[in-house]
Amino acid sequence: MPFLKPQKTPRSKMLEDMTKKNGFRRTVFSPSGRTKYIGEWNADLHSGKGIEKRNRFIYEGDWENGMKHGYGILSRENEKGVRTLLYEGEWRFDKKQGQGTLILSDNEVYMGSFKDGNRHGFGQMWYTNGDFYIGDWAYNKRNGKGLFLYVSGDIFEGNWLNDLKHDEGKHYFMRKGGTTLTGVWRNDKVVVGKMEVGSHRQTAIYPMELPIRKIDLVDSDKVYEESVEHHEKEEEEEKEEEEEEQKEEASEEVRRESDKDENSKRT
Repeated sequence: MPFLKPQKTPRSKMLEDMTKKNGFRRTVFSPSGRTKYIGEWNADLHSGKGIEKRNRFIYEGDWENGMKHGYGILSRENEKGVRTLLYEGEWRFDKKQGQGTLILSDNEVYMGSFKDGNRHGFGQMWYTNGDFYIGDWAYNKRNGKGLFLYVSGDIFEGNWLNDLKHDEGKHYFMRKGGTTLTGVWRNDKVVVGKMEVGSHRQTAIYPMELPIRKIDLVDSDKVYEESVEHHEKEEEEEKEEEEEEQKEEASEEVRRESDKDENSKRT
C-alpha cells in the first residue's frame, strides 16, 4: 500500500489563520461601533481575561470561546459615566451559574446560588420594603425550606412553593406578644393550625380591677392532631374520587370505541 502524502495547508487557509486575533489586543471595535473589547483572544474569540463594553453594559472578567465563563462582573454605565453593579459572581457559557450576587432593577439584592441564569439553590434575598428571606430557591421563586423575616418583626419558618407558604410551618407574631401559629399552609393560606399565646400576652400598663376568669380549654394538642387527620382524610377522599372519575371516563371511552366498531361492521 503506498504511503499517503502529507497534505499541504492551502495558502488561503494559512493567510486566514494569520489574520485571526490571538493573544492580547488593546482595543477592538465592532463594525457598529457600539461594542469595544480589550483583552485576550484565541482564534478570533474572546478567551481569557477581558473587558467588553456593549452599549452601556460593561462586563469585566473571564471568557472562553467568546462567552462569559468563569468569574466576572456585569455593570451598567449611565450618561454621566457612573457605573451600577448588576451582577458579580460565577458564569458558565454566558449564563449565571454557581455563586453570585444579583442586584435587581428595584434595588432588591439576591446573594446565593444560580443555575442557568436563575436564582436556584440556597440563597438570601433583601427586599425593597425591608423584608428578608433566607432558604431554598427554584427558578427565581422561593421553593423548599426557608425563613422569611417581615419588616414588621413577624417571622415565618417553614416550607414554600412558588413563592407561597405551602405545607408545614410556623408563624411568629412578634407584634402580638410572641404568639405562635403552628400549622399547615396551602397556597399561602393556613388550613390547619394551632395557636400558642406568648408569655407577654396578658401584660398591661393598667391592669383590670376585676380578676380575669380562668377559662378551661380542651386539649389543644389533641385538637390539632384530629384536625390534621381530618385534613389528610379529606385529601385521600378527593384523590379516590378523582381516580374513580378517571376510571369511569376510561370505561366510557372503551364503550364508545366498541360501539363504533359494531356500527362499522354493520355498515
